[in-house]
Amino acid sequence: MDSTEQEVARRWMEQWRYAAKMLDEMKTRELREMTEEEARRKAEIVMEAVPHRREDVPQTSGLVEQQRWFRKARGC
Repeated sequence: MDSTEQEVARRWMEQWRYAAKMLDEMKTRELREMTEEEARRKAEIVMEAVPHRREDVPQTSGLVEQQRWFRKARGC
């Protein structure tokens, strides 16, 4: 990489660092200014995206099933 490319890369990184700082400040300000009702509405939107838990399906971490697949793959 020559000096011109290094300078372009340096400026590009500098711009992204600045943008990240500005975005973080914007996020902090928006959260600080958010009303209880807005927070509740946004939380409900997030919770709607979570699949509902079915009581008839066992809830496990999946580690037992993973180990079963590993044993099968090893030929045990």
